[in-house]
Amino acid sequence: MNKILTWCAFLILTISILVCAEEGRPLILVCNDDGIESEGIRHLAAEMAKLGDIMVAAPLHNSSGVGHGITYRVPIAYGRYDKLEEMEAWWVDALPASCVRWALDTRFDGREVDLVVSGINDGANLGAGVYYSGTVGAAREGALHGAVAIAVSMDRGPEMDYAGAAARVRDVARAALALERKPLLLNVNFPAGKIVPATQMEITRLTDMRWKIGYHDRDNPRGGRYFWITYDESSEPEAGSDAAAVRAGRISVTPLLLLERNEEAAAALKNQLAK
Repeated sequence: MNKILTWCAFLILTISILVCAEEGRPLILVCNDDGIESEGIRHLAAEMAKLGDIMVAAPLHNSSGVGHGITYRVPIAYGRYDKLEEMEAWWVDALPASCVRWALDTRFDGREVDLVVSGINDGANLGAGVYYSGTVGAAREGALHGAVAIAVSMDRGPEMDYAGAAARVRDVARAALALERKPLLLNVNFPAGKIVPATQMEITRLTDMRWKIGYHDRDNPRGGRYFWITYDESSEPEAGSDAAAVRAGRISVTPLLLLERNEEAAAALKNQLAK
């Protein structure tokens, strides 16, 4: 009888320890804008699962370049996605920010999510690109819900090391959570090529570099006209910027404002209107 009681006490203690350990793990939502089938989100989810308890919610289709747009005024289909082993994952036929909003509002049983990580995007999101990026829009939606949020992108090249990048994102996420500062929005960009623990990481600002936009206008053989848009870098990125870091083979980490106001312009406008 005493042995049974001893084993019961041991079992209760073990369960208590495990429960406490689980309670201490951050609650994480993983999302993206490239779609639920993308390679980047698969590697990102696997690494985030090492850091905390995760759920995945991502668009059914690629939704690049949609910024912080939302889907509404139409019924939105959704369903379970079973190709990510041992993870609760959902596909949503909606824009990235709407996927995040839906997941945070309905899938966590009222629990507060600590971290929202969006990516890993196929292509860098630098400078003014953060306003066009669905990857950043999804992360920003998480920050607006009060979480630490990280948008993650990778510059295109012959080799794109999603696995190596995802491992370094875990380092960034751990550091961001340790700040105990919510909300927080970070924009992280990786260079193309092999990413290793020794790859340098730099705290940067958004680049002022401008991209030259081209319009290749052509005849449509079925009538009318059409054009392709092209982008070319028109200047060298300035030192300390996200673009300069990525071009030099470093990882760029840029803290972004969430609810921004141009104080200088506000004061000038107030004075002008008072005249």
